[in-house]
Amino acid sequence: RARRGEDVQLEPRPVTIYTLDLLAFDGGTLQLYVTCSAGTYIRSLAHDLGSALGCGAHLSALRRTAVAGFTLEQATTLDELAGAADQWLQFLLPVDSAVAHLPAVTLPPESVARLVHGSTVPAETDQVDGPVRAYDADGNLLAIVSYQPDQQVWKPLKVLSSP
Repeated sequence: RARRGEDVQLEPRPVTIYTLDLLAFDGGTLQLYVTCSAGTYIRSLAHDLGSALGCGAHLSALRRTAVAGFTLEQATTLDELAGAADQWLQFLLPVDSAVAHLPAVTLPPESVARLVHGSTVPAETDQVDGPVRAYDADGNLLAIVSYQPDQQVWKPLKVLSSP
């Protein structure tokens, strides 16, 4: 909506700024390095900084250097991919790298078939909040599950393995 010229009012929400470093200052232009929590709008941060300084501010460039555990150093360029020809598979990351921040559980063999068919399976824990990675005994990611305390089961949220 803002791109169409409409005034957009964002609802305030709690965010955390872990790092705010001044990298360069040239006249009226600042270059900052920010490390922040999820949900932080950097454009809003620039606006708020300008308001606090009494001079106004806006964002002229934004470069995301890390997200969800992935960094630019790990990234592959288009030129690298193009030059890899038939060897492009070497650049793929394991599927569970996208959810490596989640806790993990290894399921017993008798639960695996039920889970990959979308059924709940018995859980042997009650200390888990939020989504969990579920693996088989061979270390294969099967699903993302959540603990259902009322039934003491793992409920599949997203099944990633076929039966």
